[in-house]
Amino acid sequence: MRVNEKQERLFTAQELAEILHVSKSYAYELIRLGKIRHVQMGRLKRVRQCHIDEYLTQREKPVLTD
Repeated sequence: MRVNEKQERLFTAQELAEILHVSKSYAYELIRLGKIRHVQMGRLKRVRQCHIDEYLTQREKPVLTD
């Protein structure tokens, strides 16, 4: 665990959905399929900001130039 992860906010699936502009069920699916890393505390699943950033970076498409 990185030092800054200790202080990083944990987001719920609902908050993740709002950040990504997707449905709550799709946010849960991203977590369930392992497409976004998460922290599990008992039954609760939370997502760190750095893991959201990581997911978005992986989804970026390269800019094509002519």
